Amino acid sequence: MIAALRSLWACLSAAAATDDPLQQAGARIALFAGSGQPLYPLGLVWIIGDAGWVARVAWLTTPFFLLVPFLGRWPVAGRLLLGLAGTFVTLYVALALGPASAVEAYHLPVLLVGLLLFRKEERLAQIITLAMPLGALVWVRHAGPMGVESAGQLALIHWVGALGLSAYIVFVSYSARKHGRGRIATGQGFG
Repeated sequence: MIAALRSLWACLSAAAATDDPLQQAGARIALFAGSGQPLYPLGLVWIIGDAGWVARVAWLTTPFFLLVPFLGRWPVAGRLLLGLAGTFVTLYVALALGPASAVEAYHLPVLLVGLLLFRKEERLAQIITLAMPLGALVWVRHAGPMGVESAGQLALIHWVGALGLSAYIVFVSYSARKHGRGRIATGQGFG
């Protein structure tokens, strides 16, 4: 089983290899996000019980994250798909669980993707990638209550969310810095 997973990861990593450093960063971020998607609903079910199954939409978004590395011929489309998939899964789960879950904080890595992974000539794609999570944040504020039965469950959701969010922010920032090769320092970053 471990050998099969390593082989799959090697195949996906090879697909992420490209001459475009921003596409390579986007592909690696997508692989990171896609590899965690299958586990998220299971974690929520463990924390809050059957109400956590609303997050199973994460399973449906996994292929979109895993498709990003294969869009090397259309790098802007790949990075745009990364932003779209991240926004959609976060929006859906945040609407299902409600604002008290703080799930909408997962829009922050999508905003980082929008800020760090687009060139000046890709301004329209950058604006779309930034506008999607910002619009979703406004929408989530009107969501209904979530299916959490205790303050302890809510605290655990927040702790797990903070841990996962921290991992995403560090990974997005690291990938953009490693593969962007100093874009921000040379004034080429932030579109």
